[in-house]
Amino acid sequence: MGATYPDLFSGVGVMAGLAFKAGTTVESGLAAMKQGGPEPKQQGLLAFKATGNKTSGKSIRRMPVIVFHGDADPYLSPINADQVIAQWAKTNDYFDDGNDNDSVKSEPVETIEGSVPAGHSYTRYVYNDRSGRLLMEKWIVKGLGHGWSGSHAAVSFADPKGPNASAEMWRFFGETFGAAAPRRLRTSHR
Repeated sequence: MGATYPDLFSGVGVMAGLAFKAGTTVESGLAAMKQGGPEPKQQGLLAFKATGNKTSGKSIRRMPVIVFHGDADPYLSPINADQVIAQWAKTNDYFDDGNDNDSVKSEPVETIEGSVPAGHSYTRYVYNDRSGRLLMEKWIVKGLGHGWSGSHAAVSFADPKGPNASAEMWRFFGETFGAAAPRRLRTSHR
């Protein structure tokens, strides 16, 4: 949605998802869920091309992206979180100056270990643009299956043991767009 409708979306939040066009048929989609999709840097170029001229004459300079994925997801392999980041790093590299010159890297500038009291532990990876501003985050939640992390109730496809993905996405987009963000709740960093 962020690649094909950049005039409507200014950022991307992914919960256990796939890179752009990782699966274009049912069969390729199911295969990508289990083993990852096509080469993510190539998908990054495809996503950049998909933005087309849908930005009302404005130049896209960056697309902030935050990804959450459980390491115990029985449906989607955690490799997909890595591929989403690699794809968007390449797409943002093209947004930066129109060239494939690694101005945005798919290697984190910071890795933070944390845990939710009486809940899941996680690793948060932070990625910046070339000017050092926050651009992407990847959260790998240990023990999280295929569910929304930090939901209020333990129901199908939701896990209240956190971290709270909704609050973290709100914080992330507030930081990447310069707006005030709410305080992070129920998490601690080691």
